[in-house]
This record gives sequence, structure tokens and C-alpha cells, in this order.
Amino acid sequence: MMRTLQFRPSLAAALVLLTLAVLVLWGAMGFDRSSAVFPLFIGKIFFGLALLEVVLEVRKVYRPDDRLAASALDIPAEERKSVWKEVKAFIWLAAFLLLLYLVGFVVAIALYLFSFLRLSAGRSIKDSLIFTAGVTLFVYVVFMVLLGYDLYGGMLFERFAL
Repeated sequence: MMRTLQFRPSLAAALVLLTLAVLVLWGAMGFDRSSAVFPLFIGKIFFGLALLEVVLEVRKVYRPDDRLAASALDIPAEERKSVWKEVKAFIWLAAFLLLLYLVGFVVAIALYLFSFLRLSAGRSIKDSLIFTAGVTLFVYVVFMVLLGYDLYGGMLFERFAL
């Protein structure tokens, strides 16, 4: 008996994340040795987790399940909410990666954290500013001051010598 496979947004999202992880690792290969340490470290973790997610989603597709016979249009409301949460998470991740590329690590971390805490997590401006300042200061002190890493400064700052 042949089973028809239905489109699974969670598998598509996992594949997109795996592709992004490969792109992060590939992009980090172009950095000089000291600047590549952090992106390679994060990229390897990102790749491992994305690969695990793809494996788990593929297992869901091929395991015997009565829901596979259902129409792709018969998605329960709670699954639609789950898909929207995944889409929002992907958008936040894509925005962070774009910020990393454009303005570098320190500025991207600050902009991303404040925006995420304020807009998605619903935190107050005061809480968002305090947490953002603390994390940004921590990253700056640990990586740039104590470890002496030259973190990626961003394409805009390098191109326009800001």
C-alpha cells in the first residue's frame, strides 16, 4: 500500500534552518582566524541542532500515523498556531543573521536583543534596555577585551570605514 506524503511546514522550516547553518559555516570560512572562532563555534552548534531537527521531522513523515492520510487543508487550529510560531522564529533568525552581516556582532546583538525583547517577548523598555546593555557589555568584554578576538564589524562599517 502506497502512502501519499503531505507537505509538512515544520520539515520545510527545518530544511531552511539547515541551509542557513551551512551558509553560516561557509561564510565563517572566509573570516581571518581570530574572527572566525565565534562564527564557527556557533555555526557548528547551529548545524548540529538543525540536522537533528531535520532527522526528527523526517521520522515524523515516515512513521505510521493516521494523520498522514488527512488533507493538507485539514490542519487543526493548534497546528496553524504552531506553524505561525515557527515562521516568526525563522523571521527573527533571518533578521539577526542579516544584522550580523550588515553591522557586525556587537551592534547586531544589541539591536536584535532589544527588538526581540520589546516586540516579541513584550518586555518593558526599561527591562529590554537593561538586559540588552548587560549582554552586549558581556560579549564585548569577554570576546574583544579578555580574549582579544577581533569580532566581525559588519559590511557597512567596513565598507564605509565607520
